[in-house]
Amino acid sequence: MWAALADAYGSRRAVAMTEGEVAVSLAGICTPLLIGALAATAATWRLAFAIGTVTAALAAVGCSEPTYPHRESPLASQLDVGGLSRRS
Repeated sequence: MWAALADAYGSRRAVAMTEGEVAVSLAGICTPLLIGALAATAATWRLAFAIGTVTAALAAVGCSEPTYPHRESPLASQLDVGGLSRRS
């Protein structure tokens, strides 16, 4: 996943990778807190795992068709539609 981000965002890859790492870190912090909080209530720890399962399923569906910003190749401006060079 990180390589795909780096390729897709080019010179802005550091920002994209940092945002991804922040999301992973927040999930790692919030998950045990959610399980602990729900274990102490009538909802029990089973609800926390159900919430985690639904969240993971939604994330998988959301990531199944990623969209990347359009990045034009430096060569694209030098080629015509047929792929032939515009230079004479």
